[in-house]
Amino acid sequence: MPSRLIGLMLIGRLVSASAVAAPCDTPRSIQFLHGAIHSEVRGGIARGEISCLVFGARAGQRMLVSVSSIETNVVLQIYRPGWRITKQADEFSILGTTLRGASETKEASFWSGILPVTGTYLLILGTLRGGGGYQLEIEIE
Repeated sequence: MPSRLIGLMLIGRLVSASAVAAPCDTPRSIQFLHGAIHSEVRGGIARGEISCLVFGARAGQRMLVSVSSIETNVVLQIYRPGWRITKQADEFSILGTTLRGASETKEASFWSGILPVTGTYLLILGTLRGGGGYQLEIEIE
C-alpha cells in the first residue's frame, strides 16, 4: 500500500558516530563494519526538519530497528526498495510502500521482522513535536 510522508522530522547515529539530520535530497548511508550485523547512530534533528537514511539488505534477512530519545518524540518509517523522493517548494514527499507497522500513521519507535525484498531501504526518523536528540540502533542478520 503506497504511503506518503510530508514534513516528518528525522535523525540518526551510525557505528557509534554522531550524525546530523540528513535531508531527503541527500539521504545518509548507514554503514556496517565488515562482518558486523549491528550499527548505532546518534544525532539530533531540528524542529520542522526531516532526515532520510538508506541501507542495503537482502530478502529474508531479519532486521530489528529501534530509536529512542529523551523527549520520547522520535518516530521512524521504513520504505521498501522502489521508494522515490520528490520535492515541491520546501516539502519532501516520499512515494512508496512502507513495511507493515512502520508507516507514517503508526508513530513507531521500533520495528522487527523479515525483510521482503533485496535492495535499498529508506529509513526515516522524525519527531512528533519539537526537535530532539536520538539514538538509532539497527541490526540485520
